Amino acid sequence: MSFLPSNRDSPEKIAALDDKGGVITYGSLSVLLDEFGATVPSRALVFCLCANDCGSLAGYLALYESGLVPLLLDVSTDDTLLENLITTYSPEFLWCPDAYCEKEPIVSAFGYKLVRLSDSSPHMSDQLSFLLTTSGSTGSPKLVRHKYGNLEHNARVVATTFGLTRSERGLCQLPMHYTMGLNAINSLLYAGSTVLLSNSSLMSKEFWQFFKDHEPTSFTGVPYSYEILIKMKLLKIEAAHLKILASGGGKMPEENFKKLAANAVETGRKFFSTYGATETSARMSYLSPEKAILKTGSIGKPFPGGDLFLVGPDGSEIEAPDVEGELIYRGDNVTLGYARKKEDLILGDTFEGEYRTGDVAYRDKDGDFFVVGRMSRFLKLFGHRVSLDASERLVADRFGTDCACSGTDKKMAVFVTNADILKDVTKFLAETTGLPKTAFKAYFVEEFVRTDSGKINYKALDASVIEAAG
Repeated sequence: MSFLPSNRDSPEKIAALDDKGGVITYGSLSVLLDEFGATVPSRALVFCLCANDCGSLAGYLALYESGLVPLLLDVSTDDTLLENLITTYSPEFLWCPDAYCEKEPIVSAFGYKLVRLSDSSPHMSDQLSFLLTTSGSTGSPKLVRHKYGNLEHNARVVATTFGLTRSERGLCQLPMHYTMGLNAINSLLYAGSTVLLSNSSLMSKEFWQFFKDHEPTSFTGVPYSYEILIKMKLLKIEAAHLKILASGGGKMPEENFKKLAANAVETGRKFFSTYGATETSARMSYLSPEKAILKTGSIGKPFPGGDLFLVGPDGSEIEAPDVEGELIYRGDNVTLGYARKKEDLILGDTFEGEYRTGDVAYRDKDGDFFVVGRMSRFLKLFGHRVSLDASERLVADRFGTDCACSGTDKKMAVFVTNADILKDVTKFLAETTGLPKTAFKAYFVEEFVRTDSGKINYKALDASVIEAAG
């Protein structure tokens, strides 16, 4: 299967532009693909060091389409962490920027080169097509094993559902080594569109100059992306060319969701709220744009070809509306499973087409789903089960502050970015839950450390404060 089935007849069509001046046509991608196919043995394991630029994109596509097995990694991954991954998985090749190492290139293009790291690759399943880490740039050895057809299926249904065409210019600022960022790129390529790649911060002059110069027609962001845009009041800019806003990668605060839905109504744009995971090659479901103004926070229904359902504590399927259960997904985009060492690359399909998301959700009477939290994100305080995710939303909505909750079954630690409300937060949660104020301790932080996908990095919260909260 291929992302480029219909684009080889338009070799001059621009496939991608980046914010450093790089340009790739569909024709040049085809030439590079042929060079890889003639030079590099298929079924080799390749680590691909990525930034949002034309060289990274060209390498990823050439590797994948030539039958090699790439693992996409952040080009800024710490050297020690990268060495750990190389030791764990023994890749045969590395695709990297020319200046990254002094090894002689086997193939070079767009400022990147392919170099040899070892004489052979580990034994791999014939089903294995692609690898992504579950943890962004943290260097965790836990990988998600994709099979042939996963990425293509998700790209096709997203491109079709969003109505992407060859005239589309999609702005991709999410990292391409992150599943949602990669899916945005793949969907545009499947449609024969032009991908606009940016490594710049949303708050930088460079990003907005790139935006102005190339007039994107679509943009995909995570909730934190839109939080920045809303705070900067940038939803009010004149951008008649921008027709599609898509969100994924976590639950968006209700206030921001409402603002995006209202903005879409005012401007005639389409706002797609989507839901996904690395384990499902990115996206599982979407909320129809016309429902966004009516169903704040909903993840909607599955993309065509997928199935979402709920199960209760006893494992039986929940069919009644408004009853919470674990959200489970089935579809052709469900991956093979996980790998934690090179010996796992030979494994077959351990997921067997079904992914247990670990999210707690309910379905309304119209069949649209709403995620309410994580099954693992609960504390048992004074004998009562309390949701950390729900507590975060309550505090954020009540006080208009960023909030993160953690802790133990002895005490919940509540982190906020407003130092003036600490006592009020503790009192509010006690009154809301009916638990003693001693069950909660509020802390001030200037800002939260976040992952590549914009989610709060709970592991990075001050360990000493967490311990004190217990």
